[in-house]
Amino acid sequence: MAAALKFFLGQDAAAAAAAADDSDDDDGDDGDDNASGKQVLVQPTKEDVYKAMHKGTKSSKKKKQAKLKRVMTTLKKAARKEAASGSEGFAALHLLHDPQGFAERLFGRLQASRDRWETRLDMMTVTSRVIGVHKLLVLNFYPFLQKYIAPHQRDVTAVLAALVQAVHELVPPDTLAPVLRQLVDQFVHDRARPEVMTVGLKAVRELCLRCPLVMSAELLQDLAEYKKFRDKEVATAARGLIGAFRDLNPGLLAKKDRGRGADLTSGPTAYGTTAVADRLDGADLLEADLAKGGTSSDSEDNVSGTGSESEGEEGIGREGKGEEGTSSDQEDEDGTASGSGSEVESDDQSGSSNGSSSSSEWEEEDDPAAVAAAEQQQQQRP
Repeated sequence: MAAALKFFLGQDAAAAAAAADDSDDDDGDDGDDNASGKQVLVQPTKEDVYKAMHKGTKSSKKKKQAKLKRVMTTLKKAARKEAASGSEGFAALHLLHDPQGFAERLFGRLQASRDRWETRLDMMTVTSRVIGVHKLLVLNFYPFLQKYIAPHQRDVTAVLAALVQAVHELVPPDTLAPVLRQLVDQFVHDRARPEVMTVGLKAVRELCLRCPLVMSAELLQDLAEYKKFRDKEVATAARGLIGAFRDLNPGLLAKKDRGRGADLTSGPTAYGTTAVADRLDGADLLEADLAKGGTSSDSEDNVSGTGSESEGEEGIGREGKGEEGTSSDQEDEDGTASGSGSEVESDDQSGSSNGSSSSSEWEEEDDPAAVAAAEQQQQQRP
């Protein structure tokens, strides 16, 4: 029985992971942890916060406050990861073949159980999760939990968590009203300890977030008076309850607690009221556009069409200019090529003539008769 309950709660995987971490810690030492870069973050104490805010110079205060902010951000991320990993156990609950029958049989076994307290607490938790996930109606479950709602009860926070998980909008408010009254009477009063009052106010807030119709105006206004309580945590919890009802049902609050711009017409719907969609979302926007004649969309299409046509004409003009430019460039190239060819031919002709004259001179110099005739001509000259 305990193994099956742990399977649905996802505690077996968590225990295996914890055992693996413990074995890794046993195998390695502190030096290896430091070398690997692992760092264990500790929640800052009030003394650390006071030192960061009030002690040291201005620059040292800034450094301490920045470090404190980084540590708090890392701790919040780790808490969110743990909460996300804890919800993996809900996967088995989603695959139940008959959730209503499963919840009723498990609750019947819980009522007749003589097992130890830990096993019964796991049965409460599994039953509440099945009810909350599948939105079942097991109305005898809430009066059963009512007898465990007391500050001196063992693991009372786990019992309150089971109560909150089992509440959804389909539960009748008349069934939850005695449970809420028991919670307020036992936890929220002037003779209770501040931590007990804080737990009670937070449980009331979570209960009302899931079923707002269970709260009455008189009870809410009484709980709202604790916003000026001497203990800071109690006052913060009371302000959280007031802030929740500013969104849920501001008409139940006193005028001084509603805030500016409160919409008194807003509030939860009556019990059993469901919004059934008879058309597609956004169809009214399409009808409004059609009622205007569709001028906006048509004008956009026309603008886009004219723009595309003008772009096409500009492109054609650019292509024509480009062809003309390329043809003129080709003509210039042909002209330069012909000119260069004629120049090369003239150079070749001049070079050939020069070469022929020089060759004839060399031939005359080599002929002895020509040399002798030239000497005679020079001698005959005066």
